[in-house]
Amino acid sequence: MNGDPNAESPPETWLQYAETDLLLVQNAVIAGAPAGEVCFHAQQATEKALKALLALRRVRPPRIHNLVLLWELGGRFSAAYRR
Repeated sequence: MNGDPNAESPPETWLQYAETDLLLVQNAVIAGAPAGEVCFHAQQATEKALKALLALRRVRPPRIHNLVLLWELGGRFSAAYRR
């Protein structure tokens, strides 16, 4: 990401961002944060992990937050990758 949301990031960078969000989830749960805050960071971690999958397949992740669509895109490219 490097400050530019349009910049291409390698899969490792996306996974680092996802891991950071998972730490935020853990800390929020421990601190007794509201469920909305916990869910927000969980969604962010999932989104970034799915974008890492796309980047691994050399597909530029779209600027969307739709987990279902990202999952479907990742599955489509994963199936093509196995062939």
